[in-house]
Amino acid sequence: LRASQVQTAEKISLFAPTLVGGLTLAEVSHLNDKYIELSNRLKVAGVSAGELDVVQQHLFSTANRNGTDLNALADVFRSASLGAHDLGASQADLLKLTDAASNALRIQGVSSEAARGSLLQLGHAFESGRVNAREFNSLALNLYPILQAAAEGSDQFGGSVAKLRQAIIGGTVSSKD
Repeated sequence: LRASQVQTAEKISLFAPTLVGGLTLAEVSHLNDKYIELSNRLKVAGVSAGELDVVQQHLFSTANRNGTDLNALADVFRSASLGAHDLGASQADLLKLTDAASNALRIQGVSSEAARGSLLQLGHAFESGRVNAREFNSLALNLYPILQAAAEGSDQFGGSVAKLRQAIIGGTVSSKD
């Protein structure tokens, strides 16, 4: 039990620079629970024990830098990683995706609650393997740069978000597109 407490304390120290002194025991316990929840989400995503600290720190830094919800970023990472094999994406690609989404939200000045919703929709798009109109609308509202990048990166859409939208409405756009 003592070894587990020491290990948890070491992990929480990764997040310590953002903490303000005077936390109660209940607050520390809550942070520990959030850390364990994050770890479990990433493990489900297939992150190995050896990579866990690196991925956690990367997501935490991204969330802090851009003012986005850490759990929402972890969900996007998890959702995208479930389809990573089909998408041909590496862990580094998934981290770039979460960075891009978080940066887009910061640039557009999206509230953290709206950002969480958009990140959830982005995660759903990756998880389901198909992008639907509801997800597109949420992304268009708060993550437009992601849609622009998708349109520009595809010969099918020729850089046109309007063409991308039409294809989504037609039901022909997969997560890989």
